[in-house]
Amino acid sequence: MMNCKKKKGFTLVELLVVIAIIGILAAVGVTALSGARAKARDAKRVADMKQVQSGLELYYNDKAGYPGEATSVALGKSPKTILCSGATTTGFVDAMCTGDPVATYMGMVPKDPQSTDTTSACTASSTATCDYGYESDATTVFQIYFWLEAPTSGLNAGLNCANQNGIKSGATCP
Repeated sequence: MMNCKKKKGFTLVELLVVIAIIGILAAVGVTALSGARAKARDAKRVADMKQVQSGLELYYNDKAGYPGEATSVALGKSPKTILCSGATTTGFVDAMCTGDPVATYMGMVPKDPQSTDTTSACTASSTATCDYGYESDATTVFQIYFWLEAPTSGLNAGLNCANQNGIKSGATCP
């Protein structure tokens, strides 16, 4: 009789099954993470709107009006990166606020988490992803339009609006 020793180890089929299971779990994990990333970006957008609203209210208290922008401008991108008031520069400006006295209300105006150089500012009629769009008649009213990827904090996916009265779902400010 021959002395047969059984080799220890995994067969090719067993290894392929394990690799397939790991691949399926990885695919499910990546899908779940992409949804979480979108929710995180949307939460940041809502928090950014509250931050900009606070800065604008401080500005309004000192200047008795909001920075004037007749057409929608993209916030957080040059030349709209700082909110300040001074003798020579006021409103949303780029890089430095100069003049005497100088008050800085937002040292760095937030921009949309997915902002690119080619992304245009949101307007009341935007139908696709866009940068935070600010408009004001420089008196008592301002609007900031922003885009959400999914429903968040009671707001609908798509275009939303913030103004001096709060944040509202849809393109019409409260």
